[in-house]
Amino acid sequence: KQNQDSFLLSPFLGGDLGVSLFGIFDGHGRQGHLVSSFAKKVLPSIVGSKEEDGGNSGQGIPQLLSETCSELQRLLLEQTDFDVMASGSTAVIALIVDDLLFVANVGDSRAILAHARERLAIVAMSTDQTPGVKEEKERIESHGGVVYRDEDAYTGEQGPFRVWRRDLAGPGLAMSRSIGDAIAHDVGVTALPTVKQYELKDSDRFLLLATDGVWDMLENSEVVDIAARASEDGRGDPLSAAAQVCETAKKAWEFKETRMDDISCLLVFL
Repeated sequence: KQNQDSFLLSPFLGGDLGVSLFGIFDGHGRQGHLVSSFAKKVLPSIVGSKEEDGGNSGQGIPQLLSETCSELQRLLLEQTDFDVMASGSTAVIALIVDDLLFVANVGDSRAILAHARERLAIVAMSTDQTPGVKEEKERIESHGGVVYRDEDAYTGEQGPFRVWRRDLAGPGLAMSRSIGDAIAHDVGVTALPTVKQYELKDSDRFLLLATDGVWDMLENSEVVDIAARASEDGRGDPLSAAAQVCETAKKAWEFKETRMDDISCLLVFL
């Protein structure tokens, strides 16, 4: 099947040596690849224009990133010629301004940071936004949506929590925030991101963004260990280290499942 993931690398955004923009997008639905590709293409210009409007101070950046995701949602609905009623994408966006890192997250892709003190440690820069999370479930239900999980009639195994309309005719979305997915947005799903801020230090080694094709198979600590070994603790080759993370996740899918999710990983040395 077609890989619906996209990624964004914009170091020195707009020629500014102090500003860099990175992103991972995991499309879903029939047109999900178009949604993730659209996000990749337009985000640098949206962020750049909002910076020019005065949003590049530390205090203003969380609001800038929230407005960026809202603008992205608006453009998808108003200026694209493909159907986004039941297609969408996650978005985890990292913006570095001088020594400050901001991560905006929409959905269940994920960002983590690795830093070294006595040993390599992990800072979670995003939290997965799924319908089973209490605050997410409450918001969806307050907008008339329903959250429940299917049970396999033969094995009794339960699937993930999903978002449905009250008539259960759709959309069955397994995340509580996304870009696109107009039907799901009618019942409480939102493109509004959560934003985390972090002050970068000399001990920080790398930032890693990946789609759930990685996180469904590997724990945060496993991913950091693989990336650290492959990149000589965040000092060697980021491309080969990211590839090693993806390859390890791929082998885990082949061993555990009969299908394989799309797998993408982006590694930024700090």
